[in-house]
Amino acid sequence: MPSLSILMLTTNVDAGAGRAALRHHRGLLSSGYDSELWYLEGSTSEIGCRRISTLWLAASRWPRKRLRKFAAKYLADPEPGFKSLSIFPSGLVGRINSHCCDIVQLNWICDFLSIADIGKISKPIVWRFSDMWPLLGTQHYREGDLRFYLSRDQNIKDLSNQSSEPRWLDRWIWNQKKNAWTKRIVVCTPSSWLTSLTRRSPLSKKWAIFTTGTHIDTDLYKPSRYLSSHQSIAVPDRRPLVIFGSRNLRDRRKGMDLMLRALDLISEQAEVRFAAFGAGFHCELRERNVIQMGEITSELALASLLSQATVLVIPSRQDNLPQLALEALSCGCPVVGFNIGGISDLVKPGINGRLAEPFLPESLAQEVIELIHDDNYELVRERSRAFAEENFSVAHVMGAYRLAYETAISTSATSE
Repeated sequence: MPSLSILMLTTNVDAGAGRAALRHHRGLLSSGYDSELWYLEGSTSEIGCRRISTLWLAASRWPRKRLRKFAAKYLADPEPGFKSLSIFPSGLVGRINSHCCDIVQLNWICDFLSIADIGKISKPIVWRFSDMWPLLGTQHYREGDLRFYLSRDQNIKDLSNQSSEPRWLDRWIWNQKKNAWTKRIVVCTPSSWLTSLTRRSPLSKKWAIFTTGTHIDTDLYKPSRYLSSHQSIAVPDRRPLVIFGSRNLRDRRKGMDLMLRALDLISEQAEVRFAAFGAGFHCELRERNVIQMGEITSELALASLLSQATVLVIPSRQDNLPQLALEALSCGCPVVGFNIGGISDLVKPGINGRLAEPFLPESLAQEVIELIHDDNYELVRERSRAFAEENFSVAHVMGAYRLAYETAISTSATSE
């Protein structure tokens, strides 16, 4: 197949999903594709990236944010977590359909494109699912009952806990998706966990679904013994370094409450240092003598920190394919997390880390302690790097996406 032209769309280029979109855009360009990335928020000077605005987007910016916050607090499912409505039109559908691209690739597009906008795109669509939002109502992740969303019959009468049934707004948003998304879409999910959920959803039952990870820049994220000066841990110390972090440590889904309990248990049984990065829990971390790195915005600084760490802990209650874990493995840093979601795809016990029993801080602490005292620890570091190179290199991931792109074009041709 000759070189394809891909138009990528993502809400932002700063957060985790936005960084993944940027990384994919770079991978496309380096693999010979013609790629253009449109985004709504954030800033980047990278080639082929363009910040997009329309009258509709500008006019609806304030009501979008206000309505989303109001709905999340009073109308949507009370389960904590980020929520999106995506009901305001973007005014971009005409420009997308008239673009010279062969394929439109959607990434995290909430509050950028509306639900109806997606259904009106005439180009072949490949959609990288960053989370569960395309399968749910307003929520991006859901810990509660999923039978409403995954059953072929939405008139479920046997819910054991009626309080776990979605509220009217979530049901209404879900039905908006069902009515708008009648076109066949090719889905790429980063984890087998999300692939399984997507295959069970009535929304995507006719869609082609691929499990394709996110590639990592293995030349940037590589084993190194040097920290950049502004992110260095100043006091030399030969004790094992356990690190953890997230952009928003207050997000319950990220499991910081579980991490703090595990941290206390680790401190009782082993002589280690702890370092955390991200916003939140400052008092609790300070009380435990945790080195607080703040927000790390430089990829080079993050790579340097990860290469210095003995182990990265991902205490998430739910996660797709956390980029931080990918980056750590590429730096030769083993990962410990709960045996859930996409973490199970990344962490292979005895090879590149350990998996703890969900959601037991005692199990998490024990796995960390056993890993840092493992007689074969250096071999685990080598295997962590090898695992990342073999499974998440640009060549490997772009090869998988090529099949998805070919499928999207052939599916579009047969449906015309």
